[in-house]
Amino acid sequence: MPEVRCGISISPQNLYSQLSILPYIMSKLKLVLVTLVCTVALSLPTETKPMPRVMSNATISNSPVAIAQFAFGTWVENIAVRSNGKILVTMTTPPEIWEIDPSMPLKSNSSKLVHHFDGVEQATGIAEVGPDVFMVVGGNSIWRVNLNKNDTNRICEVVNVTESRLLNGMATLDARTGTILVVDSQLGLIWRVNTKTLDYEVVLQDDTMAPSDELGLPLGINGVRVWRNYVYYNNSPRRLLCRVRVDRATGRAVSPYEVISQGVLSDDFAVALDGTAYLAGLTDNVVTQVRLNSVQEVVAGNLNSTDVAGATSAAFGRTTGSRDVLYVITSGGSSAPVNGSFVEGGKVMAIKL
Repeated sequence: MPEVRCGISISPQNLYSQLSILPYIMSKLKLVLVTLVCTVALSLPTETKPMPRVMSNATISNSPVAIAQFAFGTWVENIAVRSNGKILVTMTTPPEIWEIDPSMPLKSNSSKLVHHFDGVEQATGIAEVGPDVFMVVGGNSIWRVNLNKNDTNRICEVVNVTESRLLNGMATLDARTGTILVVDSQLGLIWRVNTKTLDYEVVLQDDTMAPSDELGLPLGINGVRVWRNYVYYNNSPRRLLCRVRVDRATGRAVSPYEVISQGVLSDDFAVALDGTAYLAGLTDNVVTQVRLNSVQEVVAGNLNSTDVAGATSAAFGRTTGSRDVLYVITSGGSSAPVNGSFVEGGKVMAIKL
C-alpha cells in the first residue's frame, strides 16, 4: 500500500536530529544480527510471515496464553485494541503495523499486515483519535491509519516533528480536537501534537523524565497513558512509574509530578479503569501490577520464564468478554535472551486478570 502525505511537513528534519537517533538504530541493527546468528545456530525458521498460534477468549486463563507469534527476530513494540476487539501492534523490526483477531479458533492464521513503512526506521507509539482512526509514530513523523472501509486514503503522513530526537510512546489527550501526547525518549519530554492543525509543542517536562544511559542507550521517559485527568508515564532506565494531573485542553501540568513506584523495570504499560498500572517488564520477563498506593505484584512471568520474554507493552480488551483481559506484547527476548540462550519471535499474549 503506497504511503501518502496527508498533512503539511513543517520543515526538513535537520542533520542533528538524524544523527542523534543513530545509536538507537544501531542497537536495533545489532539485535537483527544477533537473531540471524541464532537462527543459523539453532536451525530455526526465518519466515517473514507470522506464524500465529491463536486461542479463543474462552480459553484464556490467569496463565499467559499465546494469541499470535511472529517471525524470529521480530520486535513487537506497541499495542492498541480496536472497538471490535481486534488488536493492532506496531513493530520496530520490521517497521510495520499488524492486526490480530484474538477471537479466532486455535491455530487459525488471524494476523494480517496493515502497513509496511518504507524509508522509516521503526514504528513505535499508537493511539486512537476517532472511531477506527489511529495515529502511529513512524520515525520522527506522525502517521494516520484509517481502518474505516470507505476511506481510500488509509495510510498517510500527518506531520513531521522536526525538533524531536526519538519519538516513542503515544496517548490521546483530546479525541475531539485530534490532540495527542507523544514521548520523546532522548529529549526526556512530552510533545502535544494537534493532528488537525499540525501544531506541536512541548507541554510536559520533568526530572523524572530525563534520560540516562543505565540501560546502555541515552533514554528516559518511554511510555505514556492518559487516565481521567492524569498523564501516567514511565522512565525505563530509572525504573520509575509517575503521573501528573493536567489540563485536558492544553496537556499542561496543574499539580506537582508524582512518583507512584520505583524499582520496577518497564518498557511500556497499560492502565486499568481503577488507575492500577500493569508494567511490561522488558528484560525482567514479567508483567508487574502497580497500585496507586505503590504496592507491587508480579502477575505473569519471571526472570527465567519465556511466557512474556522481553515484554514491551500492554493493553486491555474492549469487548464485553475481554475487558478483564490484558494483552501483552513482547520482543521475544531479543535484547537479553532468557537464561542467556533463549530467543524467539515477538508475540501477543493474553492474561485474564
